[in-house]
Amino acid sequence: MKRLTERDAQGNWALKGVNWQQLYVGQVITKEVQEKLYGALCKLLDYEKTGLEPYEVESLKEENEWIPIKYREITDKERAEEHIPDNCKYRHICDMPEDEERILVTNGNTVWSDMCCIDPDGYYLDSDYDWLDVTAWKPLPKPYEEREK
Repeated sequence: MKRLTERDAQGNWALKGVNWQQLYVGQVITKEVQEKLYGALCKLLDYEKTGLEPYEVESLKEENEWIPIKYREITDKERAEEHIPDNCKYRHICDMPEDEERILVTNGNTVWSDMCCIDPDGYYLDSDYDWLDVTAWKPLPKPYEEREK
């Protein structure tokens, strides 16, 4: 999103491209300043139409971020020290879902809902997809709740 605000030389927030002196009482509002002010008001109107508070916008952003799947091969030393079975070849080095958590997963081309399961051999998906076939995951969105108007 293109920002409308910036910090001035003194560190104060200002409308991008408009000096505070241009907004002092008695100053003539030029066509350029008027267009910038009107543009900022239009953007504020669009924001207010969403009915969301700033913290709600931040949480939407977080909910829509995919968590990339990252893993590395398990070393022989780890296998011996931690008694890892031979069929477990990789260790996930990213945030992983909880056991029996229903999630959205993607392989880069398709998105589907699946259940993450954890057993002594590690993580697997209920649909029989291998985690190695998945590039990212994220929690399911929260169910719809009607809000007061």
